[in-house]
Amino acid sequence: MGLQPIETAPRDGSRILLARESGFADGYWLASAYNGNGAWIWPYVHKTPMYWMPLPALPSNEKGEKSD
Repeated sequence: MGLQPIETAPRDGSRILLARESGFADGYWLASAYNGNGAWIWPYVHKTPMYWMPLPALPSNEKGEKSD
């Protein structure tokens, strides 16, 4: 699954990968932000994201366990 328009992103608080032309960062929708109007929360980026995609799965070690 590649980048999708931000309008289709989940707004349930789950962490996703957010993107703009200036780069990527993980983030989430916070419904209570701005007096209940909601906002995308992503570190160091103070602009509305344009695209999103699910975060990639963590790699597994040879035992099939998630790496730390």
